[in-house]
Amino acid sequence: MLAVLALVFVLGVGWILHGQRQTEAAHAALEELEAHAAQLARLDALLLQVLEAESGARAYVMSGDEHYLAAYIDGREQASDTLAALHAGFAADPAALAAADALADPVERRWLSLDQLVAGRGSGSVEAATLIAGSAITTDIRTRIEALRAPLRTRMEGITRASFERSGEARAINSVLGVAIIALLLVIGGLAWRQEALRGRITTLLRTENARLQAEVDARTAELTSLAGYLSETREAEHARLAAELHDEFGPLLSAVRMDAVWITRKLPAEALEPVRGRFDHLLDALGRVVSTKRRIVAGLKPPLLADLGLTEALRSLIGEMEAAAGADIVLEVPDELPPLAQPVALALYRIAQEAIDNARRHAGARRIAVALAPAGAEIMIGVTDDGAGFDPAQVRAKGHGLAGLALRVRLLGGRLEIDSARGRGTRIEARVPLQPAG
Repeated sequence: MLAVLALVFVLGVGWILHGQRQTEAAHAALEELEAHAAQLARLDALLLQVLEAESGARAYVMSGDEHYLAAYIDGREQASDTLAALHAGFAADPAALAAADALADPVERRWLSLDQLVAGRGSGSVEAATLIAGSAITTDIRTRIEALRAPLRTRMEGITRASFERSGEARAINSVLGVAIIALLLVIGGLAWRQEALRGRITTLLRTENARLQAEVDARTAELTSLAGYLSETREAEHARLAAELHDEFGPLLSAVRMDAVWITRKLPAEALEPVRGRFDHLLDALGRVVSTKRRIVAGLKPPLLADLGLTEALRSLIGEMEAAAGADIVLEVPDELPPLAQPVALALYRIAQEAIDNARRHAGARRIAVALAPAGAEIMIGVTDDGAGFDPAQVRAKGHGLAGLALRVRLLGGRLEIDSARGRGTRIEARVPLQPAG
């Protein structure tokens, strides 16, 4: 393509240069024709001036009317200027210049004969010999002028023929160049069309491949989303199972151990109990802490109040426990009544609040945390705002901190999660999910 364009450029430049040369040659030929035509006009003017002067002199001789002398005098003066112009016009042609200068001699002799003719009229004697000699001089002038005119006409004819020949050659060359350029332009057009067609096919293939890849990505995303949903449900089910086992089996066992320890302290005699009372008190305290830890673990695995008393009470219980553990001021803002929530939605909102409060407590060093819960049309919104250190959401998403899990949990329900944070200005995490879970 570039080679063809370069060839078109070269041909175009050649066409322009050839046209410029033809124009210059035409201008030169025109100037030469104008110069030759001017010389022909001067030769004709000289002959006319001689003839008019001769006619004026003869008319004066025949009539005696001095009015005719004006033509004689004017013709003589004009002839001098014409001879000077002829001399200048033939400066580049030595042969013609010599002939033009030689023409001045018979012209001057003709003026002398006319002077004699005019003077003879004044004296009353006009000789026939003077008239005859004057006519012979005029004939000589005419012959010399014609001798100068002939080569001028020949040159003008040659210039005209050469101009026509150059014009024909120029037309032929222009035709060839024009056809060549048109052919090359057609080639360029064909190449461009082929490239455009190839580009179109490539674009179609890319679109098809992109569509196929997008379909695969969508299918894989759907599979992963389904798998993530299944894993989330499995995890919650496992949490519920562990919570049930801890509550139903481990809880009674701990209670029995504590009751046995209390029974032993009551049954032992005072003198036997006294040496080990400190150990028994420590044992009872440790058992109490184990029971509390068990309850907290069970509450973390499966919020006990969520199914029984609803999301609001479960959040109040969660905030009470975390506020005591974190030493932070945690505020819950919730309307008096909430619309009915599906169990997966309520559990997701609870987990979002739990994770966000825990992150603010452990990672941000927040002193004040606000949890807001409010319906928004067909959705419900939960927002957690803290006054902690803040972070760069892009970096934290890459490192985890539970935010990816929150986003996935919200997405599985057909909702969206927004995180607004920056270093030094706290964090707000807001989730909006449909009142009824998607799918």
